[in-house]
Amino acid sequence: MSSTEITIAGAPYVRSRDAARTVHMSPDYVSRLAKRGLIDGKFIDGHWFINEPSLADFLTVQEREKELWRAKLSELRREEQRRFGHPSAVFA
Repeated sequence: MSSTEITIAGAPYVRSRDAARTVHMSPDYVSRLAKRGLIDGKFIDGHWFINEPSLADFLTVQEREKELWRAKLSELRREEQRRFGHPSAVFA
């Protein structure tokens, strides 16, 4: 199959390599996300086709979860510094 974009049930899908290029990721990683069902993808004629909005939604959720983890980790570190009397924790 030479086409890099197809439509399935009215939704556009692009080859995993093209989707990966737009988000600066490895095509193998994007294909793996589709294979695991984490993003919407279809395996057709030996190639993964990815629904790009699905990939964008996945990445948005991942970034939000990273931000929450960073905030939680920051609070844990601050609490640890307070507990041990670290000078920088006095003003926090």
